[in-house]
Amino acid sequence: MRKIKFIIFVTVISTLLAGCADSDYEDTKNVQTMIELNAVQSIAVQNDSGASMDITDRKSIERFDEVIHHAVYDIGQLDIASPDYVASVKAENGGAVTFSFWMEGENDALFIKSGQNGHYKLRGTAKATLLDLFQSDEPLNRLAFIAERKADGELVAKPIIPAGLGALS
Repeated sequence: MRKIKFIIFVTVISTLLAGCADSDYEDTKNVQTMIELNAVQSIAVQNDSGASMDITDRKSIERFDEVIHHAVYDIGQLDIASPDYVASVKAENGGAVTFSFWMEGENDALFIKSGQNGHYKLRGTAKATLLDLFQSDEPLNRLAFIAERKADGELVAKPIIPAGLGALS
């Protein structure tokens, strides 16, 4: 009888230890491929007010890819308001994957991938990186100025206005 109790005790302890050994389940789950970076043609982003933009430059696409690949997976289902941003990643083969992001406010940023259960939590500066990427204003990034010297010797910066935009008001 004593041996049976001992065997049961060892079995229970072994089972408990084996169950605790996989405590990094959440972290290992996010190793899956979110998108195939080399196949991405563009990312169409739409915010909650309907404004949209396309991300086509490789550097920005790589930033997006890096951020989502370092997110932490959580198996729980989200039941919250409509997303702040929706990003549709379009592949060269015509396929697309949609990501929905909740990032506004002081809360942690979350996102889901279409066709997948659970959600992902963004770590560290990932939220700021995506907000910067999603809220970038491309025309402002391309402003250029010419320095001209006035008759009194003062330098003045005059903007170079691209054709079709007209004069600044």
